[in-house]
Amino acid sequence: MLLILGGLTSVVFGAFLMIQPGTGAFALVWLIATYAVVFGILLVILAFRVRRSGSRATGF
Repeated sequence: MLLILGGLTSVVFGAFLMIQPGTGAFALVWLIATYAVVFGILLVILAFRVRRSGSRATGF
């Protein structure tokens, strides 16, 4: 079900990019920027968790 939803979303977004390329490019930039910020925050959280679990294992 989610695969179908993802495919339909991709088709709609592709059609939107063909109809309005300027606005679509701007939206794409915002999507990539949002993804980068969220992924960066998740990596920082993961780094703190790995550091914390590593200090438990070595005793430091």
